[in-house]
Amino acid sequence: MDNNVFNKIIDSRTPYKAGKNYEISKFNEEIAMSGLVCVANNGFGVKQAWSEKIDSDESWIDGKMHVKPDFFLHVIDKDGIEKIWTIEVKTTSYDSFLNEEIIIKAPQVWTCKNNPDLYPRPYILAATDRDFSLIPMGSFWNSPANDIKFGEIVKKGYLLKCGDYKWNPFISPLKFKKYNGNNDYRPAGQY
Repeated sequence: MDNNVFNKIIDSRTPYKAGKNYEISKFNEEIAMSGLVCVANNGFGVKQAWSEKIDSDESWIDGKMHVKPDFFLHVIDKDGIEKIWTIEVKTTSYDSFLNEEIIIKAPQVWTCKNNPDLYPRPYILAATDRDFSLIPMGSFWNSPANDIKFGEIVKKGYLLKCGDYKWNPFISPLKFKKYNGNNDYRPAGQY
């Protein structure tokens, strides 16, 4: 059998499922940021922490590609000084990322690198429903971006190995969602 035919047979994605996966990923990103805010508010000498969504419209209605990171993390330390971090969130509703690799699309990284005044202290928040890692973008943005295949589309991006970074537990497990194929959502871990 021709590889292209085989690939189309095993590719079960539909526009409806792609839309649901997008909705789930946006929901899970917000839950992961909430988990990070809880961790920050319960340690590290922080007086107060909160998050702010950077660009809530990622629907590309205007035909422009989304190139902004996801959130700002605002932190007021014990001395009353506010600091801001820029956060690009990557989540998985499984126990670990596929092949232990975190895929980061290059445009968001390049936006942070080229606009440090707008996007200070840029980090990747990689999260499962139980653990997270904060990865400084500066640790990899000078490396060449890879061509990464997303279905039939190839995009520039970075592949980060999970084992290269320190992972920390959230205060309690997060309630991520996962599309179960039957037109409804289920929290991750409940199948």
